[in-house]
Amino acid sequence: MAKKVVFAVPREEDPVVFTFAPLAVLSLAKQVEQAGYEPVILDAKQLEDDFLPRVRKALSDDAAMLWLSGKTGRQLKDLCDAGRAAKEVDPNLPVAFGGWHATMDTPTTLNTPWVDYVVRNQGEYTLPELLLALDAGSDVTQIAGLAGRDDDGRIWYAPERPWERNMDKFGPLPWHMIDMEFYITGNHGRCQPMVTNGRRTINYTYSRGCHGMCSFCHITALWQRAWFSQTPEFVLDQMEHLIKEYKVDGIDFHDSNFFTGLPRARQIVRGMIDRGFDIRWKCSVRADQVNAFDDELMEDIVKAGGLDFAIGAEGGTNRVMGLVAKEIVPNDVIACSKKCAKYGILPEYSFMVGFPDEKNWEDTKATLAFMARLRQISPNALAEYFYYTPFPGTPLFQDYAQKYMPRHETIEDYVRFSTYTANMPWVDKKLPRILTMATSFYFKFAIPNDSMKAKMAKNNPLGIALRIMNKVADWRVRHRRYEFPIEYKLARLIKDLIGLRFGSLRRLQEAM
Repeated sequence: MAKKVVFAVPREEDPVVFTFAPLAVLSLAKQVEQAGYEPVILDAKQLEDDFLPRVRKALSDDAAMLWLSGKTGRQLKDLCDAGRAAKEVDPNLPVAFGGWHATMDTPTTLNTPWVDYVVRNQGEYTLPELLLALDAGSDVTQIAGLAGRDDDGRIWYAPERPWERNMDKFGPLPWHMIDMEFYITGNHGRCQPMVTNGRRTINYTYSRGCHGMCSFCHITALWQRAWFSQTPEFVLDQMEHLIKEYKVDGIDFHDSNFFTGLPRARQIVRGMIDRGFDIRWKCSVRADQVNAFDDELMEDIVKAGGLDFAIGAEGGTNRVMGLVAKEIVPNDVIACSKKCAKYGILPEYSFMVGFPDEKNWEDTKATLAFMARLRQISPNALAEYFYYTPFPGTPLFQDYAQKYMPRHETIEDYVRFSTYTANMPWVDKKLPRILTMATSFYFKFAIPNDSMKAKMAKNNPLGIALRIMNKVADWRVRHRRYEFPIEYKLARLIKDLIGLRFGSLRRLQEAM
C-alpha cells in the first residue's frame, strides 16, 4: 500500500467567498502519484471546522509527509495550524513548505520549529525527488530547489533548480482527485460565482509569471519578470475536457496576465471560437494592453465568451502609480474603461489603499474620485479595494515592512498580513470606515447601476427617497466630502432597526 502525502489547502478569506480549486496542489499531486505515493488533498474551504481533525487523521495513517503551500496572509493561519498538528501526531513526520511565501522568505520559514524543508520555486520535480530520497535514507542536501536545516539548526540551500518553461510537461491536472461539484457550483450556490452569468465555473491557469515591474507584487518578485506557459492546443484540450466531462460553462483564468504572451493568447481565444465552446470567461489584463488591442482581437474576445476583465487600476494619482511602478497613469485606465464599455466587456477594477505615507488623505480621496469616474463610464463595473500589504521579496517590502514593523522571526509572524483588512500598523483607523461608506453606500446612489436606476424611476415613496439620496450622494462624491455623514448614519439606523420591524420600510432597507 502506497504511503500517503497529505496536502493541506488553506482558506484565503474567512468566511469563504470563492471556491477556487487548488490548481498548484493538483499539479504537485499528479507528480507525487506518478512517483508511487497516494496524494490526499484536504481543503479547509470545504472541510471548515473538520479541517484539522481530518488532517490529524490522515497523518496518523501511514503518511510520508505533510505538504503546505500558500501566500502571505490569511492562508498561513490554516497552514500553521496544520503544521503544528503534524508534529503533535508524529514529531518525526517530515513537513515541507512550498509556494511563493516560503520561496521569498525561506529563512523565517525554516526558522519555524515545525518546518523541516522548503521547496523553492517550482515543486513538480523537487517534491517527488525529496520523498524518494527520504524513503531511501539518502542525502537530500543536493536535491535542486530544496532548502532545509542541519542537525545544528543551520540553514542549507541546495543548488537552484532551473525553471521548467514547457508547462505541457506537467500534464493535464488530475481533476478527479477533488470534489469538482463543490468548486464548480460555489459550494452548491453558497459562494459567489467566479464569472458573470456563469452557473458552473472553475478556475484555470495556463501560465506562470508576468513581465510587469509592479513593486508591490509577489508575482514579479518570484518569477523575476519571466513568463512561460502551456501551448494553446494543450489549453484548449483541457478546456474541452472540463466542458464535456464536468459541464463547465465558465472559466476564471487565474493567470497573472492572460495576455502576456499575446500570440499564444490570440490562438487560445481564436481556438475557443473554432471549437465552438459555449462558455463565459474572465481573465486578468493590464489597461495599457487593452488600449493596444486591435478591433479584431476585441471582437474575438467577446465572440469567444470573454465577459470580464480583471484590471489593476491601483490608484487615482500619478504619484501612487509611480510608487507601485505600474508603468501606466490613471488616464490609461479611463481609456481602457471606455473601450471595454464599447465592446460590452465588464471591467473588475482593483485598487490599492493604505500606504504608510497616505496620512494627508489626498491620495485616498483621489482614488475614491477615480473609482467613481470609472463607475460613471461603466455603472455595472465592479471595483474592489485592497489594503497595501508588504509581501516579502518585493521592493516595497524593504521600504515599509522593515521600517514600520518588528522583525519577522518565523512564518507565524506573517499570519496577520492581509489585503482584506486594515491591520497594518500605519493604517489610520478612520480609513476603513470612509472606504466602506463611500464605496458601499454613496457610490450606490451617486452612480446607480441598472437595478438601482429602475428603483429610482418609480413614482412611489421608495423612488422619491432614492432620488433624494442620489442628489445628496452625487454632491458628496463629486466634491470628495465625506465629513458628517448624517444620511449614512440615518440609513444604517433604518437598515439595522426600523426596516427589520416594519414591513412597509423593508424595500427601503433592501435598497440601502
